[in-house]
Amino acid sequence: MFPFQIAAVATLPFDVVKTNRQIALGQMDASNVIPKQPSSTWKVMKKIFAENGFTGLYAGFLPRVIKVAPACAIMISTYEFGKSFFRKRNKEQQKFSEPVP
Repeated sequence: MFPFQIAAVATLPFDVVKTNRQIALGQMDASNVIPKQPSSTWKVMKKIFAENGFTGLYAGFLPRVIKVAPACAIMISTYEFGKSFFRKRNKEQQKFSEPVP
């Protein structure tokens, strides 16, 4: 497993909580209900765990891991290309700026 996939696994329960809160706020807004005091992340996690078990906290696991791999590959490839491009450009500029004896 790559480090970015480990990060995706570690942060997924928090993303599930965020999505759960967004859905709840959207439903309250659609019903013209005044939102109550927001509950803590841990309380929402406990609620999800109680209703759906451990798998509830990892809903959407596979799509997220599949999405992260290409995104990181694109980021690393772009970085390496830029590094190579500017290194070559800097060497060319140094050739032209050297004093002629």
